Amino acid sequence: MNRLRLWIAIASVLTLLLSHSEAGAVSLNFNAKQPSKALDAVDLSADPAELIVDIEKRLADTRAELADEQANAQAGKAHTDAPEGLFHRNLFLQILIHAYEVQLERIRDLQDQQKQFVRWQNDSNAQANKDNQTPFSFLFEDDLRETLAIQAKRLDRFGGMLISIEQEAARRISVMKESATKLRQLNEELESSQGDNKALISEKRTIALLKNRLDAIRLLAAQIESQRIKLAIQQITSKRDFAETQRTKFRARSQLTEQDMETVRSNIQAEQKNLVTELEKSAAEIGTDKVPTISKHNSVNSQTQAAIHSIHLLQQNHKETSELKFQGLQSMLEFLQLRQMIWEFRWSSLREVERENARKAYEQIAQWQKNLEVVRDYVKQMRFLALDNATDHLKPSINLTSFEALQTQELQNLDVDRIYILSRLLAVLESNEHLLLRTKQDLDERFQIKSRSERWSELVLSINETASALWEYELFTAEDNIEVDGKKITGKRSITVDKVVTALLILIVGYWIAVKLAVSIEKLSVNRFAMDASLARIAKRWILFVELIILGTMSLMLVHIPLTVFAFMGGAMAIGAGFGMQNLLKNLISGLMLLLERPFRPGDLVEVGGIRGRITDIGMRSSHIRDGNGIETLIPNSTFIEEKVTNWTLSNQSVRIAVKIGVAYGSPVQEVTDILREAAERHGLIEDKPPPQILFEDFGSDALIFGLYVWLELSPEVDWRVVASDLRYIINKKFAARGISMAFPQRDVHLDINQPIDIRVLNNT
Repeated sequence: MNRLRLWIAIASVLTLLLSHSEAGAVSLNFNAKQPSKALDAVDLSADPAELIVDIEKRLADTRAELADEQANAQAGKAHTDAPEGLFHRNLFLQILIHAYEVQLERIRDLQDQQKQFVRWQNDSNAQANKDNQTPFSFLFEDDLRETLAIQAKRLDRFGGMLISIEQEAARRISVMKESATKLRQLNEELESSQGDNKALISEKRTIALLKNRLDAIRLLAAQIESQRIKLAIQQITSKRDFAETQRTKFRARSQLTEQDMETVRSNIQAEQKNLVTELEKSAAEIGTDKVPTISKHNSVNSQTQAAIHSIHLLQQNHKETSELKFQGLQSMLEFLQLRQMIWEFRWSSLREVERENARKAYEQIAQWQKNLEVVRDYVKQMRFLALDNATDHLKPSINLTSFEALQTQELQNLDVDRIYILSRLLAVLESNEHLLLRTKQDLDERFQIKSRSERWSELVLSINETASALWEYELFTAEDNIEVDGKKITGKRSITVDKVVTALLILIVGYWIAVKLAVSIEKLSVNRFAMDASLARIAKRWILFVELIILGTMSLMLVHIPLTVFAFMGGAMAIGAGFGMQNLLKNLISGLMLLLERPFRPGDLVEVGGIRGRITDIGMRSSHIRDGNGIETLIPNSTFIEEKVTNWTLSNQSVRIAVKIGVAYGSPVQEVTDILREAAERHGLIEDKPPPQILFEDFGSDALIFGLYVWLELSPEVDWRVVASDLRYIINKKFAARGISMAFPQRDVHLDINQPIDIRVLNNT
């Protein structure tokens, strides 16, 4: 009979599973619709009473199955001889019974919440339709705004919970599919099995069936929880809309009065009094090394080294918790004082009519909000850390002695105390933040409408404040010796935008003055002291360089920017800059050496690095050379120091040039000599002293070689190559008139006549 009842229960469960969705899930089918308006009633698509009846029937059947299993086990008629199978069946059945009972309570509770919500909606609709003309308390209206802020935060949290529970329901559906597939496979194996194997498969099938039923009720739990969250979201949304309607309706009638402020002050004073009492009790706990539970334990294990260490650890944790509680209460007392300051500030700002003062109020609110946000984030992190510690202490452990169990319990109690005090402190912080937000909203309502002149004044004020903030913005700091009360100490100076801009202005104006001063010194040196103009020009540049170094140092000192400000470049950057500037420094020093030694001057004809030309300018880093083609080349000053330099005009301007002439053999040598002398004497740029010199230099292979050597004085207008060209023109003309031939290459060809010459006639056709 019991076996028959079991199979009937199994068949009913299978029928129920197959009659539902494709996933085999038990669907609740009464999803609450989202309200189309603020106060719409919850619309249920099905009657939850039918589901309650179905679950009650399942609960009764499962209880009967458990009773049959226990009775068969006592009578020795168990389904299988394996004790593990009996244990698992009893365990699954007990879990199912508990799950059915819990879900019945949750469904009934959900029904009650839905009914209460409908009644609240009816009452709120009736109250909203009333035109109440009685004065509306400002503090009540302020509480409504606080409620709106809290409900907005709860809506966000419930929205996240709804997403999570819907994901969990989807996972449960997948688990249902897997268990249903496993059950079908066991059914097929059971049909084809025999003997002992059949009994074993039957036991597995029974466990799989119970697991499938458990998966179904877990899916139902997820669906019910989803409905509860949706109902909570609908309730919060409706209450928020109702509160917003009430606040908007009576906002114009509520004014903060002196009586309201007295109520606020008295409430804050009462809270402060309670906190002071708690502080006195907490102060008495600090410094004590007693742990209430552990210190009374007289176990033998408490005498061991490990137990002594554990007691010391507990005492330390107890001390830290007491200190945290004391500090938390102190912080709450300070933030209560801040709350009173905010209320007093709110009381004065509500009577403010000047927009500029309102702007200052906005700045004060922003500053408070920023400070509270920093503290709130820190307290949140501390609470997360306390939660992590509590989670570690809640991890299950086996084989604990009584002393260790007491130790764990005491640590858990301390974790609860930490979390509680941090949560209280966080609540006070958030309450102050909400109060600041409402104060800002009050200012927004009063100053949101602005005239054109007010907007323009506000824009000008904003620009001035922004410019002032930028002008005083601190770029970085630098260490320096600061004089405080007549004593020099090492401290840090702020390097602000105004200091940098002032230093740049000093540099610009000072550079203009330095240039004028250097030019005046140059003119004075040439006109008064008869200094060479080229030397004075070079000296002017070095004077300007020194002036700029002094100017840069003075500009930094005048605005109190220490020279150590350049240390921010760091060692690596300084080394890199040193390598990059070594050539520059080398050229600068070389320029200074050229200025002192003066191996050449502007206008001198020099030859260096394969370039021949006249010096046009000697700079601090490089010098300019213009060659015969009019091309100017910049030569680094270090080149004149490191390489060989030929200065054609160092000591004097006279240079000797040579013109080579080759005449044919048989020409009259003396006549050639006379012609060359006449050509030299005829040219006006040839100097008489020393006189021209004609040399019969060689018997060449093709000609008689003569050399004409003359001296001339070089100047920027005289080019020795032009003079040499003129001499060649004159010599060529005189040679032609006298019938003297210029030599040209000659070759003698000798033929071997000992053998006949082979002559052939070729036909090209």
